[in-house]
Amino acid sequence: MKAAVDTEIDVGKTGDSKVAQINKQRDGESGTEFRFALKIVEIGRDDEDEVVTSCVVVDADAATDEADPEEHLNERQRTALHAIREYISLHGKDQYRGAVEGKKAVGKDHLIEHLMAHMTGVSTPSRQREAAKRVLEALDRMSLIVMSKTRVRLP
Repeated sequence: MKAAVDTEIDVGKTGDSKVAQINKQRDGESGTEFRFALKIVEIGRDDEDEVVTSCVVVDADAATDEADPEEHLNERQRTALHAIREYISLHGKDQYRGAVEGKKAVGKDHLIEHLMAHMTGVSTPSRQREAAKRVLEALDRMSLIVMSKTRVRLP
């Protein structure tokens, strides 16, 4: 029933840009393209006061002019990011499998052990470990760190 459609939009990727193209518009112009980006936004906090995020569509040009992504970090994430940067500068190695030139990395498990001490307000070591893992995952989703199965580095 394609004939009954008022608007048809194709969403895809062109190079590094995401693009939405209007293929059919009953009362308007077809063929218009819009470049866009997905922006991570805070939508609330969970029971452990961790940030809950989602994505919203923003104009691609506006996305490049955005403010510092660190301004949306909670206190635990901000503290952890500072600790990660310091730990990588002191203990990071630039010779490892899959190394990116000029980027030092540390072992993920060692970093989690180090971060456990920074998980204030968390009562047991197992909960500290889980909190540290959640912080790493959040920072990785925000592209403030790059995390693999075994290593963590800065972008």
